[in-house]
Amino acid sequence: NGPQENRERHPVKLILGTSYALHKWVNVYFDFVAPLNNSPRNLEAPMASMGTSLSLFGYLEVRSGITINDGRNPQKVNVPLYVSIFTGKERAFELGMGSPDFLGFFKSDRPSFSGNFALMRFHF
Repeated sequence: NGPQENRERHPVKLILGTSYALHKWVNVYFDFVAPLNNSPRNLEAPMASMGTSLSLFGYLEVRSGITINDGRNPQKVNVPLYVSIFTGKERAFELGMGSPDFLGFFKSDRPSFSGNFALMRFHF
């Protein structure tokens, strides 16, 4: 009995999105994400999100909106909230933190609690 080969397909998704600048400080966006294969780590069904980003002082950005989930999460709608600080020429570096479901911080009936933190992202 040699080592067993464990093969799993990587998740493949179609992501379509658009944004519109309402003002130099305010953008609105819409994203649609659909699974293209049945990998165990992929979405179970398509999902959509829409929201807005508000840029303050040229270096601080707050993003929030509504995400309609893929069916895996019992909460059909999430409210993401992210805050980022940008530095560098053309806002090339980002330091950010946030949560894909801000309501999870305040509601005990939310089954999952998650957040993320980005130390540095490069934009080009």
